[in-house]
Amino acid sequence: IVYYSFKDSKTLEKLITTSCGRNDARLAENMALLAQMISYCEDKFTCRRVLQLNYLGESFKAESCGKTCDNCANERQYKLLDCGHETKKIIDILND
Repeated sequence: IVYYSFKDSKTLEKLITTSCGRNDARLAENMALLAQMISYCEDKFTCRRVLQLNYLGESFKAESCGKTCDNCANERQYKLLDCGHETKKIIDILND
């Protein structure tokens, strides 16, 4: 079980930044790991087992999950939307 809120990520980012000091390599590595964890927590579509096993260097087919993870059980599907028209309106408003 992972308990997560976006606020947590900001707190962890601050802790990482202050604890790494001037060690840029360590800071970059820790920030990359945090970004991976945030991506895992916020992903609502990819099979959790696929994500976990990929992290460990193994492969797993989502079809084999058997709807045992939250994402597969919810059967969410994403839909691509063309928001070009709305985006242009927003940009026009901001430019005025």
